[in-house]
Amino acid sequence: MNDDDPLDLEPDQDAEQTEPEPGTPDSAADGRRIRQQRRRAELDDRESEEWWRATFASPVGRREMWKLLQAAGIMDARFGATPNGFPDPHASFFRAGVKSVSDHFLDQWTIRDFEGVRMMRVEHDPRFPKPKPEKAKR
Repeated sequence: MNDDDPLDLEPDQDAEQTEPEPGTPDSAADGRRIRQQRRRAELDDRESEEWWRATFASPVGRREMWKLLQAAGIMDARFGATPNGFPDPHASFFRAGVKSVSDHFLDQWTIRDFEGVRMMRVEHDPRFPKPKPEKAKR
């Protein structure tokens, strides 16, 4: 077969290796690309862990994360009612769904940084007992 034959399926040994087009499926045969993706995923995980730890290590970070939970209804247990006061199960289930988002966030944050989330809750959650201030020794 000549060099211009479209049926020539043998790869050109001298051809330069190029990155595949975005969206092309990964090939298990491309070890270099797989290793590169694995290193990138490890770096992303490490950076993510550092960000979460820094967020919950800071009083400002804990306060802002608590505000997110409040906005998602962490403290709400409301039931829906129609304008004339009759219970509305659809509104109740909708509000329960919104609240479940804050519950999910809290669970995920606790898994990532238990001690930081505990500090956030002690500082901001009224259901947690506040630490007693230390008395000055004379």
